[in-house]
Amino acid sequence: MNRNELGRPIEILLVEDNPGDAELTAEALRQGKVCNQMHLVEDGEAALAFLRRQDNMQAYRVRM
Repeated sequence: MNRNELGRPIEILLVEDNPGDAELTAEALRQGKVCNQMHLVEDGEAALAFLRRQDNMQAYRVRM
């Protein structure tokens, strides 16, 4: 599956404080060939800030 077949990639906000678990999730999405744009934050407060598009939040883009 590629971007042209499915249109726009889906947006995923992963809230995970364990880097190992975040990597496992990213790997599973890669293996499943899920066309996505994943952002990673470490807690609920950062997730809300991301969703509100606050400038001082820290989200990490995960390369797929």
